[in-house]
Amino acid sequence: MCCFLFKFFSAQNNNNVRRTSVSVYVFVYAPGTTIIQFNAASYSKIIPEDAATNTPVFTVSAKGPSGIKYSIVGGNTNNKFKIAQNTGLVSVAGSLDRESKSSYQLVIRAETSNLAQEVTTTINIGDVNDNQPRITFLKEPKTVAIEDYSPQGSFVIKVSYML
Repeated sequence: MCCFLFKFFSAQNNNNVRRTSVSVYVFVYAPGTTIIQFNAASYSKIIPEDAATNTPVFTVSAKGPSGIKYSIVGGNTNNKFKIAQNTGLVSVAGSLDRESKSSYQLVIRAETSNLAQEVTTTINIGDVNDNQPRITFLKEPKTVAIEDYSPQGSFVIKVSYML
C-alpha cells in the first residue's frame, strides 16, 4: 500500500485575507488487497433529548472481508450510546440532557482480525421543553388594574421569566 498527500490551496486576489486549503489522502492498494471501507464518509443525526434507552440513532455500515465487528472507540461521554457489534446499529444507552451536552462526536471502528477503519459520527441532541419556566413579578402586587380607555401601548406590568 502507498499513500499520497495532495494539498490544495486557494486564495482570492493573491492576498492571504481570504484563503483556504484542503488535504486529500490517496491510498493506492495492490490488486487483490482487501480493505475495510465505510459506506458513508460520515454519519449524523439529530435526536430529541427525551429519546428513550434503546432508541435507534443510525446504522453504520462498511464493506470489506467477512466478519467485520463494530465498536465505539471515542467520544462516548458517560457511555450515552451503544453499538451492536455485528450490525453497526447505534442506539441510545443512557438518558440525554441537551442542557448538559448538546452534541456527541463518536468515533466508530470497523475491524476484522487484521484490518481496521474508523469513521467520525455526529449526534446532535434536540431540545425538548423539559424545564418549566419560572415567572417572577418585579413589583407587587400580582393583581394589576388599568384605566378604561387607556391609550394603545400603555405600560401594564413587566414580567420576566427564567428557564
